Amino acid sequence: MNLICVLFVVFFLTEHLEFHGNVGVQAILDGTYVNSIEGGNFLVGFFFEGEHGCVGTIVDKDRVVTAAHCMQRYGYTLSFGSLDTSDYYYTEYITQSDIVVHPEYIRYPHVTNDIAVVLLKSPLDFSNKRFGKIQMVAKNDVPKTGDVVSVYGFSRSEHPWRIKQIDKLQYRNSTIYDFSKCQTEYEQRDGGWLDKNTIICVSLRNGVHNRNEGDSGAPLLTQDRKFLGIVSSGWPEMPEIYTYVGAYLDFIADPRGFSSRYHGSRSNPHSFNMGSYGYPFGMGSHSFNEGAYQMEPSSSDPFESSSLHSIEPSSSSPSAESTQPSSSSDSTKTSAPVLLDKIDQHKYIALMLYETDTDGPYINTATIFSPNKIVTSAQNIADKSVSVTLSFGTLDASNTNYTVNVSRSEIFIHPEYDADSSHANDLAVILLKKPIKFGRKVGKIDGMVDKKFITGPDDEVTMFGFSESRLRYINTTVAEFVACRYAYWERNNYRVLEEGKQFCVNTGGTGLSCGYTGGPIFTKDKRFLGIISYDYTDLPEICTSVTGSNWEFITNPRTFIANHKKELLKAKNKKK
Repeated sequence: MNLICVLFVVFFLTEHLEFHGNVGVQAILDGTYVNSIEGGNFLVGFFFEGEHGCVGTIVDKDRVVTAAHCMQRYGYTLSFGSLDTSDYYYTEYITQSDIVVHPEYIRYPHVTNDIAVVLLKSPLDFSNKRFGKIQMVAKNDVPKTGDVVSVYGFSRSEHPWRIKQIDKLQYRNSTIYDFSKCQTEYEQRDGGWLDKNTIICVSLRNGVHNRNEGDSGAPLLTQDRKFLGIVSSGWPEMPEIYTYVGAYLDFIADPRGFSSRYHGSRSNPHSFNMGSYGYPFGMGSHSFNEGAYQMEPSSSDPFESSSLHSIEPSSSSPSAESTQPSSSSDSTKTSAPVLLDKIDQHKYIALMLYETDTDGPYINTATIFSPNKIVTSAQNIADKSVSVTLSFGTLDASNTNYTVNVSRSEIFIHPEYDADSSHANDLAVILLKKPIKFGRKVGKIDGMVDKKFITGPDDEVTMFGFSESRLRYINTTVAEFVACRYAYWERNNYRVLEEGKQFCVNTGGTGLSCGYTGGPIFTKDKRFLGIISYDYTDLPEICTSVTGSNWEFITNPRTFIANHKKELLKAKNKKK
């Protein structure tokens, strides 16, 4: 597209941190020690390189259940039959081949389906009193607000959220928190939408958490000692979030069969096999099930590099003066735009219409992150005079049956976006007050790159966007950044692209139409990488990266903006 068309700190707590301020690994605070091994012989300690990380629960002689976000390393030592993490009574080493993560587990924008099953190589001998299993709740055994529950774990701390001390097994009693209130509080806090069918909220005790850093995956038990939930995530000073075990009995009973049936029946292009999941935040990558995806109507998969061919000029592409950049555009590695025929394969893409009192409507593209979180570019909706409408479940701008009018209070523009600069931080997050309904034609992305992900020249990517009112995709590659930055420096009034916040993508020398603006870009392994921003004809496409501080902004725009204002105020006071 031509510019003429375009007018917590997050940190990782070793191997077991949930993204952003959303703390995923927790531990018991000031609990009651379990003094008899029979009272805790169903607990398993997870160790990585000798350090305690997470906790699991034995549900059968060959199966241990834990949190999916714990399974981020390539190997663990499991410790059984002990009430103390320093006592290695019996251990078994497991690798990724022994782990099955729920096929719909996602970390972003809100941890969902946070459950994994470890299949033991050597079945446990329950005649030994040091080994035991816990009975799980029934599928319809849903807890009620106020029910008494117990949280188990190996950690304790003087500080409620940061300083941990691995200790002996303990438990602490609490109560089930009202789910509607919990859902509202989390929606207001980070824009996340909690699923009442798969999540349980647990109350704090006089403002003190039942858990802290150190014991993700630990069990939540009912009063009659049935396995009810799994320690998952939560924000400081807010109700704690647990994965509801009763919703996953079929998965726990046959994790590999469940995952196989899931992939075999799913046609989403981002379907992936989390059973071979590596650490996605700087330590590895997802391993996707490539066979689960079939592209229609074209025989070429939009994520398959074999479909790359020279791009054809589009009549919708704007014209501009031609200046050939230095090796930053490679037409031999860019496919022609391909029309999409079925929205249910790309139901995470939304059509965005925007207009002023005198102009429009114009078309842009957006990406669905959750029922109430939509991400797009900032450039076309930053002006407060612009009205915005989102259309879901459509391939064509002429078919807008499911639309939502967006109020200005629902739009959050990246605080460092500046239209007069190189358009760095070209990001906007829309937090809908009323969540949209997911279905066959409307859904969300399955995964994104981590905060520290780095892309490089010739990395294969796929871009999606609306062009000539129809949804299309382009298979292409990342362009060499230095050459791209120099070319834009000459054409962009000596404004410099920001490495780390922006990257360049080859377009075959032909500019894209404005409708692509805000559209998503995915890596070869189908992770959300960035957002289409702008271009000049004959130059690569400029894209906004979703890594670094942009990753933080997407995760929680309200907090990010508030912190940015505080930093500006500090800087201002310092100058005085």
